[in-house]
Amino acid sequence: MAHTDSPANELIELLRRRLDDLPPGGYVAAVEADKFHAWLQEHDPQLLAEWLRERAPDFLRREIVALGHHARVTARARAGARAFADAVDGYRTGDTTQLSVFDAPYVVNGEHLRKPVREMTGGDHLFVADRYVVTGNRALLLAEFHRQVARRVGDRTTEEVFTADEYEELLLRFSRPTDDGANRPSAALTD
Repeated sequence: MAHTDSPANELIELLRRRLDDLPPGGYVAAVEADKFHAWLQEHDPQLLAEWLRERAPDFLRREIVALGHHARVTARARAGARAFADAVDGYRTGDTTQLSVFDAPYVVNGEHLRKPVREMTGGDHLFVADRYVVTGNRALLLAEFHRQVARRVGDRTTEEVFTADEYEELLLRFSRPTDDGANRPSAALTD
């Protein structure tokens, strides 16, 4: 079958329809991805191949980001006080086989430049710190929103308590920035 539309658009539309047709009760993304992949291999391998070619740079970028994240997590897990000192000593003597927190890469500016910790400046560390504050605050805000939704929903389902529009409006109101630009709950969910 010849594909005239962008393979990404065509495949995503097929995937949306497939997800819309799932029965209520939730789904596991990995399971549905495996099923959709198998379906595409059988019914439209050309679309799958074209889509993969088109999306390869994005997939590679995600893998690069994931590898950096994995390196940081692994380095922190192994970097107790003694392990950290050993890694520093090993680096100074040329032993680069140890996974070191000094080699963990971070994004250090708005252009997504990545540097290992050992090459970061004070400004780079401040950029990283600011990103952690933003993502941490956003995570705390969403946690509080879902706590309040949970209180309101109780043993029912969300769709029994809210329409999609009501839920979206509450989420938007809840996360509206304050006058100083901070994201703080601006509306509590009450009965």
